[in-house]
Amino acid sequence: MNDGLCFEKSWLNESGFAWPANISNKELKSLAKRIRPVARFLKNEENELYEEEGGNIGDLYFVETPKTLRDLRGIAVNWNPKPLEPTNNLMELATILTYHTMGVLLKASVAEVLSQIPEVYLDRAVAFEVVHKFPTPLVIIGMNSYHKTQTRLYGIKG
Repeated sequence: MNDGLCFEKSWLNESGFAWPANISNKELKSLAKRIRPVARFLKNEENELYEEEGGNIGDLYFVETPKTLRDLRGIAVNWNPKPLEPTNNLMELATILTYHTMGVLLKASVAEVLSQIPEVYLDRAVAFEVVHKFPTPLVIIGMNSYHKTQTRLYGIKG
């Protein structure tokens, strides 16, 4: 059960900087198989699913995950997610703070999210939801800028 706290994993190295998606290809592939992206969807009058951005309304669905390492690192999972199946038996584990490559809009890749999950949740997490609220706070570290947002982690009920 979520204790209401928001955790943040430090991704800064000894020199004071590290890319948020600082994760090996092997670890990325392994985690991406176990921890999948989800998004909230509503149904219209024709019973078709659509996403209501920035809200906490709708039902959670697993969404299509990028397949290649390049896409796991470069494709934004929060842009036009494609619903696959409803998420049954999930419970919220925690809300964490995550940082994402600076662009005009929040562009969260699977690698950026998975690399920032605190170790305490890695064994229990099976899904994550990037919570996009506009405008997204910006953080400047050195010469680089990042979007800062909340990401919900989910585990299996029971």
